[in-house]
Amino acid sequence: LQIMRVDAFRHDRNLFYGRCTTTKLPFYMRLMGYKYMPGQVYMQSKMGVLKLSRENGNAMDVFHVVSQLARKSSKDTITEERMLKAGCSEAMLRECENAVEKGLFVKQPGVWDIRLQDMDVVTRSPDIYLCDKEEKMLYHWSGTEAGVLASPFNSVTDVVVTSDRVFLWQRPLYKKFDCKTCMCWGACWCGWLTKCTTDASSLPNTMSFLCYSAMLSFSSESQVDPPLWTNPVHPPVLCPCIDECCACTTRCLVCDENCGTVEWDKCGCIPKRPNPRSQLYLLWRSRF
Repeated sequence: LQIMRVDAFRHDRNLFYGRCTTTKLPFYMRLMGYKYMPGQVYMQSKMGVLKLSRENGNAMDVFHVVSQLARKSSKDTITEERMLKAGCSEAMLRECENAVEKGLFVKQPGVWDIRLQDMDVVTRSPDIYLCDKEEKMLYHWSGTEAGVLASPFNSVTDVVVTSDRVFLWQRPLYKKFDCKTCMCWGACWCGWLTKCTTDASSLPNTMSFLCYSAMLSFSSESQVDPPLWTNPVHPPVLCPCIDECCACTTRCLVCDENCGTVEWDKCGCIPKRPNPRSQLYLLWRSRF
């Protein structure tokens, strides 16, 4: 006697939140030549939240299906007329269009892609599937966050604003070798080991979206802090001569194309204070 359990999740094609978090393949599976990215996919509607785990296959493929199950809301859709009425000028709208052309491109009808940056180590960006033929791209912005000294990663976040939803793509990057942090790179971060045993393009990343129909509020906060003595990259006092000496040593050790060159215009004996550390926080609050 066998008992089979079947669970049903009602979404009514009205998902307002979705997220995909990929995980890194084990080392032995990478040695066997597996290239997919497993992970967990979350989707939320007014009926509840459902979590899907995919261990054998690309979790992002499941997220692409989930992202097409959102419903267009004419009441909450952002249009050019509403933007002009809210105070946006024609020049601001043109800047938004230029940001979309610079950071996004059409892969096929109804599917967009994010242009990779020079610092990216991933081979391709996740596709953005539109939920309706009338959904349009409005704005694209990308920002880089420097990781704390104890972390071997920096992070890059892309924000894509459409007429009905906002998408976020977050991915980590390995910190590059720097003479100032060579002790952390070699001992604490084990950068020399991770470069040999880990494929940087398989690092976990997160893709998510939130519909405006379920958005309660949006806020941004900027935090400015003074430099720290414990941070060799951004100390309270900079000596230009020492900084250029470290930069020249770094270029030689990494075999940069400018290896052995010294930028004498940056050398100086007068210490100076650097700019403060700044952080930008973006918060989208859901009603449910």
